[in-house]
Amino acid sequence: MHHWLRILIVLRVVKSEEEIRIKLVADKNVAPPSFGELWSSAGAEMEWVIGLRRELHRYPELMYNESMTMSKVTSVLNSLGIDYQTGWASNRKHAELAAKGFQSGEGGTGIVADIGNGNQPCVLLRADIDALPILEKSGLPFSSEFTGKSHACGHDGHAAMLLGA
Repeated sequence: MHHWLRILIVLRVVKSEEEIRIKLVADKNVAPPSFGELWSSAGAEMEWVIGLRRELHRYPELMYNESMTMSKVTSVLNSLGIDYQTGWASNRKHAELAAKGFQSGEGGTGIVADIGNGNQPCVLLRADIDALPILEKSGLPFSSEFTGKSHACGHDGHAAMLLGA
């Protein structure tokens, strides 16, 4: 199911089902799914993605300091059987950011996951995972547990959608 949602994200940049078939089918012996099948598969994953987004939203972490978020993302990748590498996105500007009053960690919380065999077609999906130093006052049941930090930027949603893909 997750494979089809990844394709659904790409559907947004093409204009017709005919183009989808040309752009996304690497194995000429396998018929691509219809748009309806893709839509149905994506809908079946929606509640899971919403729940994941709300979980990420509750525990926002500032730039280069996303250890809990990285742990959650790698846990999901493990459960899906997706290979990945961690240690990406080292903070080379820690002192410069601190001098400007920004809080940042050492980094290394970036994750790169590979799906497939590396042959074309190839699609790159990316999402940021950091939050902002902003007090959340939404009052929602899944609002930030960390005073003065929130995902007002939407990165929690981006990360959840990417994992859904």
